[in-house]
Amino acid sequence: MAQIKQDAFAEAGGFLRRHLEYNLPEVLTRRYSSLPFANGRYVRLMTDLPLGASSVIQETVDTYGDAAVTAGAATDVPLAHAGVGEDKYKVIQLSSAFQYSWNELLSAQQASRNGYHSGNLTNYRMYSARRAIAEKLNQVVAYGSPGLDVPGFYSNSHVPQRNESTDFINDSSVTAQEIADFLISEADDIADESQLTERPNVVLVPVALHTQLTTKSVSGTDTTIKEYVLKNSPYIEAIEPVTECKAGQLEQFGVTASGNGRDRVIFYPLNEEVVQGRITEAQQLPETQHDQMFKVVLVQFTAGCWFNYPKAARYVDIPTKS
Repeated sequence: MAQIKQDAFAEAGGFLRRHLEYNLPEVLTRRYSSLPFANGRYVRLMTDLPLGASSVIQETVDTYGDAAVTAGAATDVPLAHAGVGEDKYKVIQLSSAFQYSWNELLSAQQASRNGYHSGNLTNYRMYSARRAIAEKLNQVVAYGSPGLDVPGFYSNSHVPQRNESTDFINDSSVTAQEIADFLISEADDIADESQLTERPNVVLVPVALHTQLTTKSVSGTDTTIKEYVLKNSPYIEAIEPVTECKAGQLEQFGVTASGNGRDRVIFYPLNEEVVQGRITEAQQLPETQHDQMFKVVLVQFTAGCWFNYPKAARYVDIPTKS
């Protein structure tokens, strides 16, 4: 046995230094942003998609006809008609995996026995894989997957779209009233053009525009633009800032052309009858082993996001923050 030096006791106060350390019970991990299109905040995601389905079929019936004022013996009575159709949406698979070695497992078990809360790396790697799938799901629901012909919330070709020339974000000469009028009139137009069938109650805007809405007041009042719109619009009930509508991301994921330089504002009713998506719950496949390595694969299936009634919504592309 090695000789114990007396000065070691004096230096440590009679204890080993590690005996006097306090290990905090919390473990600091990476802070993640919210995933509003994966968690169903802005689009209702139905989890009834069965495993093994290759596509989603939405049956449709189109009815149309005419009527006229006729005499009792008339033979030229206008006809009404109904036709059956369907919309088809492709199902794609999202996958992520994690692995660990036999030695890593033993080391993690020993770290846990020694009281280290971060010892179970398997759980953290499992969470990391689930988060990776959730991020990819958020991307697919928001932007679709153009290469695979999967529709997305911001990329539906049937939703009316227009470019707004007024620079609400960078042009300091644009008044608060002009911004408020823009939001109110767009919602009014959707309702009017649909003969009040569609009533857009939600507006998603880029963060920079939302800052204008919450910091600028309508002339002669203490009322912000956002407060003014919510009070005076007969349709708009919520205006929310989202990062997914920024020009850079729209271009990155193929929604708009590279260098377009426009954020996208969307007006729509938050109603699952109008816009929805279909997903499965994330599935964990059986663990596989190759020599001393273990691997776990997680998968989730989705058909993206689509508008059953695209005329109920509108994309308005505005100049992005310079």
